[in-house]
Amino acid sequence: MEVAIQRVVDVDDVENTINTEAMMDSGHNFAMVGLLIALFAFCLSVTTPWILDEFAPPPPTIEDIAVEKVINIKDKLLLSFGFGVAEVVDGAEKEAAEKEEAKHWTDYWSLIVILIALGGIINGALGFMRKDTQMMAGVAIFFGISAIIAQYMMIMFAVLVLILLVVGILSALGVSF
Repeated sequence: MEVAIQRVVDVDDVENTINTEAMMDSGHNFAMVGLLIALFAFCLSVTTPWILDEFAPPPPTIEDIAVEKVINIKDKLLLSFGFGVAEVVDGAEKEAAEKEEAKHWTDYWSLIVILIALGGIINGALGFMRKDTQMMAGVAIFFGISAIIAQYMMIMFAVLVLILLVVGILSALGVSF
């Protein structure tokens, strides 16, 4: 009787192995792809401060701003005394000039990381639905959500510190909760 039970378990293991190999051969391993994408998004999310510091465009220097202000003041003084010609800028030209100053790709960094993390989450969910490795699909979803949360971790930390300061000050003043 024990031999028969052992034989049934062995057959199930063979079927599961064959199904897993067949799924991997046919390219339906969404959990693995989701895990790789989610880990990539998590790494990008955690290293955001260093990436943005390295690739963000440098801010204008004080000298550039000072020279620009002096030139503007000089032009306004000359115009007030009747020298020079005032530039008339239409609204359409002003909007075109603002659009010309295109945003840098680092301005969209959070959106980029969140979209990559959503790709990992979606692939992890597809892995759950297709009965891929359940643990791998769960970890893919976990790292995808962690990547999104890590983008806003500093804001959440600052809010937490602010709440603790307010509670500490109010409790020192004798206010009880």
